[in-house]
Amino acid sequence: MSVHSGHWCIGPAYCHGTPPHRTTKGVFDRGCWTCCGANNQFEERCAKPPLAKRKLSEHEVAAKCAKSLWAERKFTDFELVCKDTTIACHRAVLSAASPVFDKMLESAFVEGVSRKAEIPEEGEDVEAMLKFVYTGELSVQSHAALLLLADKYELTDLFDTVLSVIVEETTPKTVASNLRALRSLSRLEKVKETWVALLAAVKTQDDLLEAVASAL
Repeated sequence: MSVHSGHWCIGPAYCHGTPPHRTTKGVFDRGCWTCCGANNQFEERCAKPPLAKRKLSEHEVAAKCAKSLWAERKFTDFELVCKDTTIACHRAVLSAASPVFDKMLESAFVEGVSRKAEIPEEGEDVEAMLKFVYTGELSVQSHAALLLLADKYELTDLFDTVLSVIVEETTPKTVASNLRALRSLSRLEKVKETWVALLAAVKTQDDLLEAVASAL
C-alpha cells in the first residue's frame, strides 16, 4: 500500500520527489512510499515511469510504407522494360513521383493499356532511380546516369539530390561522364554552378585532370 496525492492508493505510484508527510488533516501526502509493518514506517518504492514510444509523423509513416513496397515488391502492376532487364513496380508510385510517368500511364496511351513501358536505359540505373523514388535513398551508382534520368522523367527531388553531391563524390572513374552529363544540362540555371564547381575541382586535382585527359 502506498500514499499518493493526499489519499491511500493501492499499487505502484510514481515518485514526486518528496517523502510522505502529515498534512493539517492528519493524512499522508505526496511521494511513492510504501507502508512497512505495524510501526507505520515507510520505505521508498520509486520507479521511473515507462518511456512512451515516440509517435511517428505522417511523413515517417508514409516513408515506412513506401520502403516496404520497395523491399517486398508485392502487388506490382507495371513493368519497366529496360535495355537489359525488366523491373516490376507500382503505377501509383510512378504516377505520384513523375509527371512524365503520370501522363504515360493514362489509359489512352499504349503504356497505360499494356501496363509496361520500354525504356532505353540500363537496368541498374533504372533500379537506382526507382529506389530513390520509393525510399529517398541514393544508391552508389552512376551520378551522371541518374541525373539524366531525373531530368528525363522530371524527378525533381532526385535531380536536386544528385546535383548536391556530384562534385564531392566525383572520382577519376566518373569524372568524364559527370562532366558530359552536366554540360548537356547546362541550359538549366541550377546546373551551371555545379558545372563550374566540377571544372574547378578538375583543375586543382591531378587525378581528375589525368582521367579527363585520358577520356579525350
